Amino acid sequence: TSVTGVQTCALPILLARSKHRAREKQALREAGATTAPFEIIETEGDLDGALARVGGRGILKTSELGYDGKGQARVNTDAELHAAWADLNRVPCVLEGFVPFEREVSLAVARTPSGQVAFGPLVENVHRDGILRTSVYPAQVPDGTEACARELARAVADAWALEGLITLEFFVLPGGDLLVNEVAPRVHNSGHLTQDGGGLSQFEAQVRAVLDLPLSDWAPLHPTGMLNVVGMDGPDGQPLEPDWAAIDALSGTRVHLYHKAHRHGRKVGHVNLVAPDPETLRARLASLEPLVP
Repeated sequence: TSVTGVQTCALPILLARSKHRAREKQALREAGATTAPFEIIETEGDLDGALARVGGRGILKTSELGYDGKGQARVNTDAELHAAWADLNRVPCVLEGFVPFEREVSLAVARTPSGQVAFGPLVENVHRDGILRTSVYPAQVPDGTEACARELARAVADAWALEGLITLEFFVLPGGDLLVNEVAPRVHNSGHLTQDGGGLSQFEAQVRAVLDLPLSDWAPLHPTGMLNVVGMDGPDGQPLEPDWAAIDALSGTRVHLYHKAHRHGRKVGHVNLVAPDPETLRARLASLEPLVP
C-alpha cells in the first residue's frame, strides 16, 4: 500500500496481465467484467473439444505479441483450429468464441494513486483488416450503454489498483449489453480524437493521473472523429499516398503524422476531424475516407 493507505498499482503486474490475453481475460472476469467465452490453448490436448466449448466458431489468438489483426485466425471447424495453431507455431493461444456484436466501442479510465477516478468519452470504432480504421464521438449506442461501460471500467481500475490510464474495448451486443474485448494499459489509438475536439486530451488525463493531480472526466467539446493513416501498397508494390491536398481542403481536418518509415499495414499517422454536429461529422468522415487508402 502507499503512504495514503490506498493499494498502489504494481505496474509490472498490470503489464504482465495486459500483454497476455489469457491472464487479461481471467483478471477481467475476476474484476466482474464479462468477456467472450474463451479457452486457453497451450498444448495439443487443449485443442480437443475447445471449439465446441466456445460455441462452434471462434478466433484463435496468440496469447502474446498479437496486435492490429496479427497473430490470429478465424476457425469454424476442428480441422481449421488444428491447422491455425500449427500456423501460429504452436505458441500459447486463446480461443475466443465468435460474438455477434452490433458495434465496437472503447472507453478510457484514469485513476490516481489516491483512488480518484475519471472517464474519457465513449467512442465508436470501426476496424478494417483487424486495424482500427475510424473512431467517432459521440457513439451511437442505446441509452445506458455509456453508464454500463463506466461501471465496468471503474471496477477494473479499482480491482487492478490502476495508477494512470487504461482503455477498455467493448463489444456492444443486441440490446446494449457489453462484453470487454481487450484492454490497452495506456492512451489508445481510439482516444486520439481528444487532441482536437477541445477540452482535456487523453494525454493530459494520463499525466494528471500519474502525478495524483485533480482529475475530471474528459471528452471533446464538439463532435469529433479520427481516421487512421495506414501504410498501403498498390498493385505495383509502390506505396499508396493519401490525397493530402484534398484532406487539407476538407473543413475541420487536422493531420498527425508519426514520421515512421512506410510499411504495408503499419500505422503511420491519423487525421482528426471536428464538426458542429454529429450528422455533419459523419458526412465529412464519409468524404474523408476515400482520400486515405
